[in-house]
Amino acid sequence: MALIALSDARTIRRISANYDTNEFDPFVNEIQQFYLLPLLGVALYNDVVANPGDANNVKLLDGEDYTWGSRKYNFKGVKKYLSYLFFYKYSLEGQVKYTDSGRQNFEVDNATKSQRGIDAQVINNFIDKAKLIGEETRLYLERNSGDFPLYKSGEASDLPNKDFKFNVVGETYIKPRVV
Repeated sequence: MALIALSDARTIRRISANYDTNEFDPFVNEIQQFYLLPLLGVALYNDVVANPGDANNVKLLDGEDYTWGSRKYNFKGVKKYLSYLFFYKYSLEGQVKYTDSGRQNFEVDNATKSQRGIDAQVINNFIDKAKLIGEETRLYLERNSGDFPLYKSGEASDLPNKDFKFNVVGETYIKPRVV
């Protein structure tokens, strides 16, 4: 089950009104499996997916302002994390469509390519923001461990970072940083 809807992603960036929601859920489900599950750990991840309406899970998903020690913090929430990761993945693969005859790369008539390096900058921007929110999530869970007893601090894994590496051949390519 996808923990975010297309409307959540649209709070981050505008995406076409006729974007196929049948493509959105598989992107998000893959992102959840390769990024969120290792971040939360199996037990907490399964609980969030099974009970997204529970009070603490709502705070985890939506984010909140909280106090730790004498300071106030703003936790953006897992929905923002997943939304930035969606746009990261969409930036890498969004133009590729899988058809009955194989994989197709669709281009728009009368369109021009972005300036050299812009694509990599955009991709890096999405992944950098996701990485920051991922670190915020880890801190939030550690600081609020009483509310999230299923979270085990040392369970996080760097394994998902290997899934989203890519190679491009051409003049406009600048290798993006990977989380």
